[in-house]
Amino acid sequence: MDYFRQLSSALAKGINPLPGYSIGDPVLSYDGKSIWKLHDGVRKEDQVSVSIFLLDTSHASPAQIAMAQHAVRKLRSVRFPHVLKFLETSEAQGVIYLAVERVTPLATILDAWRNGKPKNLSSTAWIAWGINQLASAAAFLNEQVHSVHGNIHRNSVFISPGGEWLLGGFETLSTVDEMDWLAQYGSETPSAQENLPPELQYGWRRIAPDPIHAIDSYAIGALAVEAFNNKFPADLTNFSAGRIPSSLHPLLKRMLLPTPAARLSSAELVAAGAHPNGFLQSNELTRAGTLMEEFRVADAFRKEGILIELEELQTRIAPSFVQYRVLPILVEAFCSTPSGHGGMGALDLSTRVLLPLMLGLAKELSTQEWTQALGPTIFGAYTTPYPSLRAALLVGLPIYKNHLDAKTVGARIWPAMTTWFDDRNEAVRGAVLTSIPILLPHLSERVLNNDLLRLLAKTQQDSTPLLRIQTTELLGKITPHLTAATRANVLVPAFSRSLKDTYEQARLAGVEAFAQNEESFDGEASAKSVLPALAPYLVDKNKEVREKAHNTLQQYMGKALSHAATLSTVESELPAPTEMAGHTRTRYTRTDTASRSAFSSFWSVAAGNAASALGDWALAQIDADEAALQTAKAPEVLTPQGQQPEPAPLPLLEQRPADHGMSLGKKSVQDTIVPDAFQTQRDRPVLQVPKLATTKLTPAAHPKPPAATTMPTVRPMAPPQPASTLAAATRSAPTASPAVPTPKSTTPLPTPKPGLSKEEKMAQLQKLREERRTVRNTQFTNL
Repeated sequence: MDYFRQLSSALAKGINPLPGYSIGDPVLSYDGKSIWKLHDGVRKEDQVSVSIFLLDTSHASPAQIAMAQHAVRKLRSVRFPHVLKFLETSEAQGVIYLAVERVTPLATILDAWRNGKPKNLSSTAWIAWGINQLASAAAFLNEQVHSVHGNIHRNSVFISPGGEWLLGGFETLSTVDEMDWLAQYGSETPSAQENLPPELQYGWRRIAPDPIHAIDSYAIGALAVEAFNNKFPADLTNFSAGRIPSSLHPLLKRMLLPTPAARLSSAELVAAGAHPNGFLQSNELTRAGTLMEEFRVADAFRKEGILIELEELQTRIAPSFVQYRVLPILVEAFCSTPSGHGGMGALDLSTRVLLPLMLGLAKELSTQEWTQALGPTIFGAYTTPYPSLRAALLVGLPIYKNHLDAKTVGARIWPAMTTWFDDRNEAVRGAVLTSIPILLPHLSERVLNNDLLRLLAKTQQDSTPLLRIQTTELLGKITPHLTAATRANVLVPAFSRSLKDTYEQARLAGVEAFAQNEESFDGEASAKSVLPALAPYLVDKNKEVREKAHNTLQQYMGKALSHAATLSTVESELPAPTEMAGHTRTRYTRTDTASRSAFSSFWSVAAGNAASALGDWALAQIDADEAALQTAKAPEVLTPQGQQPEPAPLPLLEQRPADHGMSLGKKSVQDTIVPDAFQTQRDRPVLQVPKLATTKLTPAAHPKPPAATTMPTVRPMAPPQPASTLAAATRSAPTASPAVPTPKSTTPLPTPKPGLSKEEKMAQLQKLREERRTVRNTQFTNL
């Protein structure tokens, strides 16, 4: 339509035809039911939903334009609880805009019922309650404003989000002095023929000002019959009750009498409903509304009685009524405790009665409706310091768990709950453990595998046995949510800790946790970790623990044996001896005392006694040197020219790392290969290599003790070779080099005397190291 194009064009140019409001999608079900088009909208100031009526003057008749302007003027001046609430109006781009509170046409609901949508248990009570509200609005217009509405039908009545019936359609509203307006435009509305009284069947010119309620009372009666029975009866003067309450049926028949003066007025209908035996006395919605008004001003004792009565009515109250009429008052009362006036008595009322009732009333709401009505209140309450309120929030968690998401849990619920694991109140700690399985789907992987496990490790040592049992059971439940690495590192220690509990049922819970989480352990873990942990409890004092441990061990034993059957049966063999650089190298198996001592020191290092291991290795090295001196003496070798013998080359020893720190690691095969010749370290001369043209002499580094965490290797040393052998090797080199001057002979280092004590040997070893360091520095100086 043209006005839609005009509206879109205005919005595209930045022109807002209705300042302060955003115009949304049209309500298509309302098309053709009125001179207006209905749209959803939003008030920009506070994002409150509204409804906006529009009339395109370029496609409207002069009578429709006049009625639209008349309706805006009348609605602006009339303020009543059961009348549409006027918000804003404007006229731009040839379109009249009227903003009111968010509503739904009653015709939309009646059409849904007529098309087969079932009514709920509160539908009958809701219709009677709504008819009473319409009658109250009409009575106000008739008796207080002295006006005739003249346009009451299914398309001029609207439903608020809270389920209240609101009267609109003020296009023909006329005072006693404006009857000409009603007579002129009464027949111009699209639904003018609906609910038309008999006296107007032949034209609106026959309107009589007395009684003033006659037209509106007849229209309300006809609308009530249609709402209850989904259709009009063939004869409104004599119709059956159908679904109309028995107490209301005769009153409606009086409102539909053909004689205007005999009809029951709207004010009389309202009074009849409020009568002790009236049709509203047993109405749940009316009773709930009355209780809510009384709740605002009642004392603590009366408030508890009101809440108990509301709890009995909750299954018969429409969800929309609960959301917009009941919950706001309850939330207001909940947020006002315990500060200020209520004290601890109000806190007790809130935690014991008010909070459970709020959650029960809201359980039928959608997630969006629940979040809007209760979300800020419930999530904000998690910051409370009161243990009773903490426990109440967690006890009610199953009721509102479907309205939670990961963002809300991670930002508002979990951070507060982490401090509740240490709460002094045992009920709070127990409620926290009970609520964890509900929150598991919304917790992040980091929280599950780190934060939660750390907190559960504390509760596993709780002073209350039942909480320790509950923690073990919870660990078994969260296993599927943990990563494989976390399961391998955490579950066995966690379950094993419960097995050491002095409380029998706690030990039984630990055994059952192993039994229920068999899939979390492979065959190797079963054999190395699970079976050793469970075996001691085959002889537990408690028979039930013994039996359960036996059955669980059978499970894991079968798993371990199945894994063992898949392992290889081929034994690995050591490689054969090898020859390298003219020397026959064999594997050296150390069986002497020093080697055994060195090997023992390796295991001491693995156990954390590194200092002791290093001392044992040093003593073993001194013992090996003494044994080598007694069995192998280096012969004196002279050169043919009578010169001093040249130093013998050093034996082939492994290269040690530069640092002196302790480290763990595997030794390669070459690390265990040593030459056949043995020579003590104290008698070993420094190797002198003939100087080549571009090569400098490099003194051989003295072997250093191995790292404390590496198994020491005692290597036999080769006897000194004759100088002639070295000279021959030098002459056979392909590149000639000048003769290397013979270095000054060094004095042999003293040998520690046998039979020394451990302290003396250590002192001797330190002295040997200092002498060797001096010799090495002298050699570098000579070079």
